[in-house]
Amino acid sequence: MADGKRVALYGGSFDPPHVCHVLVATWVLCREPIDELRVVPVYKHAFGKQLASFEQRCHMLGLALAHLGPRVSVSRVEATLGGGTNYTIDTVRALKRAEPDIEQLWFVCGTDVYADRRKWKEWDALESLLDFIVIGRDGQPPVVDDDGTPITPRTNLPEISSSAIRSAISNHGAPPTGWLPRDVRRFIAQERLYRDRPR
Repeated sequence: MADGKRVALYGGSFDPPHVCHVLVATWVLCREPIDELRVVPVYKHAFGKQLASFEQRCHMLGLALAHLGPRVSVSRVEATLGGGTNYTIDTVRALKRAEPDIEQLWFVCGTDVYADRRKWKEWDALESLLDFIVIGRDGQPPVVDDDGTPITPRTNLPEISSSAIRSAISNHGAPPTGWLPRDVRRFIAQERLYRDRPR
């Protein structure tokens, strides 16, 4: 067993966190050789997309993931990096500076996110710092590696998306049944999130 920590980062907007986010976290905790899973909500979207507040999204993630125990946590690291738009490479470097005992670092993402990896800031440097855990979603097109080899996701999950949830709430006042953790659904209703925001 490695002397240092083995940490997986699960980044995203989580606007809102839904049941497939919980399933991803559960799968990674059960299947990957990690000590900790840190769920890292973006502070500000890199492409300017309007999001629920950082505090609201952190709170919803806490509600969604609380039952998974102490090996999973919600990281607020992106709020400490200047309060603006942060990129994955900046977050990873900040973590490595702050926690030199991290020996292995993984990044968890969906096939849709991984397909755009060449657009990420300093991709080549990032690739040298991380291993990737790529999760598939039903209905997503296949992803290929740089040499054209198909990438096989570690697992596939149902076709559920935060954008569809936001759209349903905006248009109909409620998300699709079964797509949100119970406490997250209650919080969204209480705070009246996503009701009047065009999507």
